[in-house]
Amino acid sequence: MKYLLSILMIFSCSKSWSLECVEEGKVFKTYLESEKHTVEGPFTIEQLENINMIEVRETKEVIPFGYSNKLWLEFKSKLRKGDSIYFVKLIDGKAYYGGHILVREGCIIEFLMGVTS
Repeated sequence: MKYLLSILMIFSCSKSWSLECVEEGKVFKTYLESEKHTVEGPFTIEQLENINMIEVRETKEVIPFGYSNKLWLEFKSKLRKGDSIYFVKLIDGKAYYGGHILVREGCIIEFLMGVTS
């Protein structure tokens, strides 16, 4: 009985996590199928850090993501085995935004804003 209860608890937790992903619009497939979004990647940590080395003017230090380095470190700390990182941008004529998304099992776990206008 304990075994059955454990299985039911695991199933209900994973199901609610999945539903939460859908209800909050965090399903990665939505971005892939959207005509408004462009998706690039997946990227490795090394690739992203190499192409996003930015000098902080005050310190002259060149670090990944420059002034957003703390946000990058937080974003990167959430990465687990099997996760992927993509760059997503939206251009709809009025607005533009772009940023990196952390995708786990088809669900967007985290978004690191890059540019907006």
